[in-house]
Amino acid sequence: NSFFITEKTTKPLLTGMPFVLFGNHNHLKNLRNLGFKTYDSLWDESYDEAKSVEDRIQLIVKLLNDLKHFDWKSNLEKLEAIAKHNRAAFFNLRNVERNLHAENSKILRNFLS
Repeated sequence: NSFFITEKTTKPLLTGMPFVLFGNHNHLKNLRNLGFKTYDSLWDESYDEAKSVEDRIQLIVKLLNDLKHFDWKSNLEKLEAIAKHNRAAFFNLRNVERNLHAENSKILRNFLS
């Protein structure tokens, strides 16, 4: 199992678009460990825990069918709060990454000089 974030994940995180993510086992859990919020308080994200690809697909299809009846308007505040949090978490993560890169570069330059 590997975990990496692609543009297909960063786009909804930055734009605030709700998402159902088809990835490796525990991909959503890994996103939450990085400080992002997912939609587990609004719909069933148990598909993330399914170990087999086939089981994840079946659970995602069920979820997508359930989302046809999701009340988007009455959950708008929760959706917007998650979107706002994820944008902030993304930029915070990018700043941490830049700072770590700058610090590591400084250490490497000092070591090489």
